[in-house]
Amino acid sequence: MQQNNCSDFPNFNFSTSHQGDYVGIGSEPLCLVGLDNVSVSEPHGETTAEFVSNFSSYLTDHEWN
Repeated sequence: MQQNNCSDFPNFNFSTSHQGDYVGIGSEPLCLVGLDNVSVSEPHGETTAEFVSNFSSYLTDHEWN
């Protein structure tokens, strides 16, 4: 029986996210990984630009661009 060697992936990273009917998982053996599921529907009482701008504080400048 072969034994798994955890040292092959010493920093195995993963992230999970869910919202409503959506579930996601991301994984990466060497770099940090992040995942955020957002179920987008028609904004009620606000413009699309206002709806999207609500996420600006959660994004880096690179992500926002």
